[in-house]
Amino acid sequence: MSTPIISSADPSGSKSGSNQPKIITLNDDRITSLRAAGYSDAQIQALLSMADPDDQGNSLTPTHFYSVNKQTLNSLKYTGQLNEAAKQLVYLQAPVALVQEVSNPANWNGDNYIGPGASQINAYLLGEPVDFTKPSLDALIMGVLTARADILQTQLEEQIESINQKNDLLEEANAYLAKAKEKKAAAGTSGTSTMTQDMVDFWKQMGAQTDRSGNDDTHNSAEWEANIEHLKSKIESLTSQSQLETTKLQQTINKYNQTFEMLSNFINKYFQSISTIIQNMR
Repeated sequence: MSTPIISSADPSGSKSGSNQPKIITLNDDRITSLRAAGYSDAQIQALLSMADPDDQGNSLTPTHFYSVNKQTLNSLKYTGQLNEAAKQLVYLQAPVALVQEVSNPANWNGDNYIGPGASQINAYLLGEPVDFTKPSLDALIMGVLTARADILQTQLEEQIESINQKNDLLEEANAYLAKAKEKKAAAGTSGTSTMTQDMVDFWKQMGAQTDRSGNDDTHNSAEWEANIEHLKSKIESLTSQSQLETTKLQQTINKYNQTFEMLSNFINKYFQSISTIIQNMR
C-alpha cells in the first residue's frame, strides 16, 4: 500500500497519479485534535493507513505498534486460549490489522514475536517501559473509525457532485435533442433548417459529430437525423456512466453506514466493559 500523506481536505478534489503516493485527507480540525491528543505525524500516518476504506487488507507496518501497550500485546499472544467473551474484549483493544498479525500463532516462536514489526515489538515486550503519555488504544480505535468516516464523507461529497453534474448535463442534452427534432420537423421532407450556434457548441461539448456534408450549419431532414443519432449515442454513454457512479455511490454509502455501526458497537461494548470493571471494584 502507498504511504499516506497527511493533508488538509482539498476542495479541488485533485487526484494523485497511479504512481504517486496515495493522498488521504483529513479536515484541519481533525488533524489538530489528533495532534492535541498526543499523536505524532508518524502515528497519524499509521492511523490513516488503517482508516483507508479502499485498503481491504488494512496493511500493517511497524508504525502501527507505536501506541500499543504491553498488556494488550501479551493478551493477543494468548488469544487462541481465551474464551469467546474474553477474546472479544481483547479485540476491542487493538486495531484490526494489529489483531490479525499479533494473534496469529504462526507469528510467534515461543515468547518471541516473528511477524511484521518483530524488532520493534520484541524490544518493547522485553524491556521498553510503557509510556502512559501516549494515546490509549481505545482512542486510537476511535481515531481510526472517525478518520475512516471523514474519508468516506469526502468520497460521498465528490461522488454526489459528479452525479449531479452528469444529471444536469443529461437534462441539457435531452433539451437539445428535443430542439434538434423540432429543427428536423421544420426542414420537412425537402427543405432545410439551420443549426444555431449554441447547438453547434453543445454538440462539440458532448463530443458528438454534426453532419457537415454541405460544409455548413444548414441541414436537411437526413442530416438532422444523423445529428440526432450522434447526440443520442452520447446521451446513452453518459446515462451509463451516471448509473455506474450511482452504484458506486451506494457502495460508499454502505461503507459509511458500516463505519458508524462499527463505531456505535465499539462504544457500546467499551461502555459495558468499563461498567463491569467499575461494578466489580465496588
